[in-house]
Amino acid sequence: MKKLWIYLMTGFVFFALTSCEEDESDKVLDDGLTREIHELVPAEILETIEGLGMPVYGGGNPPSIENIYEIDPLTLLSTNVPGDTDPGAVFATMRSRFYQQDNSNLTIAVDYTSGGETGTGLGAFIVGDNNRFTVFAELNASLQEQDAELVLMFSGRLVSDGIEDAHVANFMIENNGGGYWIPNGTGRVFRDGDGHSGIVSSLKSLQVTALPGLSAKQGF
Repeated sequence: MKKLWIYLMTGFVFFALTSCEEDESDKVLDDGLTREIHELVPAEILETIEGLGMPVYGGGNPPSIENIYEIDPLTLLSTNVPGDTDPGAVFATMRSRFYQQDNSNLTIAVDYTSGGETGTGLGAFIVGDNNRFTVFAELNASLQEQDAELVLMFSGRLVSDGIEDAHVANFMIENNGGGYWIPNGTGRVFRDGDGHSGIVSSLKSLQVTALPGLSAKQGF
């Protein structure tokens, strides 16, 4: 009876370990993303953002990016906003904070500021491999008491003193009729104009000119 109990317990431990391994391996789909990411960013939105030049780095082993990074100059790469400013325009310095990263569940928390605009994460996911990563986040953005709901993507390559080749995309889900925001269903892709996004100690930034979520008619 004692031997039978040992065999049963050994089998249970083996089953539990293999089940966990299978669960973790199943987290990332064949395209390098997760089911949660596909639920947050439907295929048509993802195709639109990638079509605007946003790189996406999939995989189940993203680097730990917990820190605050500054993108300056925040340079417009492309846009599908009707009548928008031309690519190459420089927007307000953007600072993004990444925290509570959990690589077991491929989740992370995100906040950002850009001029007077602030964004607070409702939920975010991270994928990547070999120091490259992409974050997908749903955020509430706010400016001058006008709120909007948007999807933000952040891609880059982690280095010792920051992020190289940082790209940011924002896609408007619901602008609540606010005149400051870009139209629903439109988006922009930005990059760090000098190729390096350094580590900073605070989300606060002194620059308060053009903002990434705003309409082109608001000061571009």
